[in-house]
Amino acid sequence: QIKSICLPALQIPAPIPMLDARGVDRWLERELGAIQHKIVGIDSLAVRQRFRDHYVDGESLLRLTNEDLKDIGVQQLGLRRFILDAIAASMPPSYRHGGTTRHLT
Repeated sequence: QIKSICLPALQIPAPIPMLDARGVDRWLERELGAIQHKIVGIDSLAVRQRFRDHYVDGESLLRLTNEDLKDIGVQQLGLRRFILDAIAASMPPSYRHGGTTRHLT
């Protein structure tokens, strides 16, 4: 007798450039959730709201700079560094060598 096995559906995230603002919100929720135990006092809901308020989609996420993060209200240096590092780690190879650079000042 053959038994069927039900496996959960794989959720393969869309490439960052293809994310809409809601996709960026889910990406940011996951990334911020991964560090909440490291950085005490992160208000991830407020950070996510800042991204929504400024209509950050996948294409604009890839182009964010340290200054952009300051402009939308992410004031903590460590949090800005984390977000920029998470973006770089999630960046598709075609964007890594496309002349996009990030400078923390």
